[in-house]
Amino acid sequence: MASITVHLQTTGPMFLKGADPRGDPEFRAASIRGQLRFWLRAILGAETQNLTAIWEQESAIFGSTGAGSKVMVRLRPNEIEVVQAHIVPHHEAKSSRESAIAPDKPMKLTLSTKPGVSMPTHAMDALEAWALLGGMGKRSRRVFGGIQFRVYDKKRVSQVAVPDWFDTPPATVKDWIPTYESALARLTSRWDQSLGEPNWATLHPMHSAVVVGKETFGSAIDINKKLFSVLRGQEFRQHEKVFGFIDGQKPRQRRASPVIAQARFDREHNQYFPVVTVMVSPIEHPQLTSDYRPILSDFVKRIEREFDGVIVHGGPFA
Repeated sequence: MASITVHLQTTGPMFLKGADPRGDPEFRAASIRGQLRFWLRAILGAETQNLTAIWEQESAIFGSTGAGSKVMVRLRPNEIEVVQAHIVPHHEAKSSRESAIAPDKPMKLTLSTKPGVSMPTHAMDALEAWALLGGMGKRSRRVFGGIQFRVYDKKRVSQVAVPDWFDTPPATVKDWIPTYESALARLTSRWDQSLGEPNWATLHPMHSAVVVGKETFGSAIDINKKLFSVLRGQEFRQHEKVFGFIDGQKPRQRRASPVIAQARFDREHNQYFPVVTVMVSPIEHPQLTSDYRPILSDFVKRIEREFDGVIVHGGPFA
């Protein structure tokens, strides 16, 4: 049996509902499995646009309606602290509060296989991408619900190829930058230059960009507020449909934002820094009259300036 247990920590309020949507938030293995699937598709999308091939690889690892999962996901959270947090803190006057898992709360995540089954390389790739770029729950594209990799149980790892940086996670944002550069280059090393714009969010270097900000903040909420000062400012507010939308008209249309902004932790300075991922795929809306690629390219450049950022992967793109 292959197995690895990693210790994670929340970086901001996590609006993650449990089995009872009206009950308290809770960590759920199903939510993590969904994130691992998402990031695996983002990685594989740099290599191929064959959705059938990607679905087959994803299903072989995480299961489907017709087959069980090769990789089991188990979660052992410590006691959860629930807080009431503003869902849109950049606009507190009109923002409601919702129950959320508090920041800085630890959890243990174990990926394992059945006896005699090796750990799929792509399962570890998905875990690594999620740990670097992702989060969980509502508003996880807007800095909330982030997770920070802390350490893994070296005595409990078996038959797993572990990324080098897992052994000694960087302590500062300065040290995180080359880690992001090398890890993302490795995860997308088989990218196909001939591929056009994908139909879903991918980490293809020609259709994505990742910016790590060197500016640090006291909390994920502070990062959220500064991010929205950019999104709601004069330059980009007129293009708000590019950054995701939900239409009330029928048939109802929804488009997730191509921007995934997250907070990660600089433990040496006890501060948080932003990690902003932009993944370009077609955006269609009757009110969208401008080409979205230059808009998103300008957004990447603006994030660089506003957060003293470094592009560690891909972009900007025109």
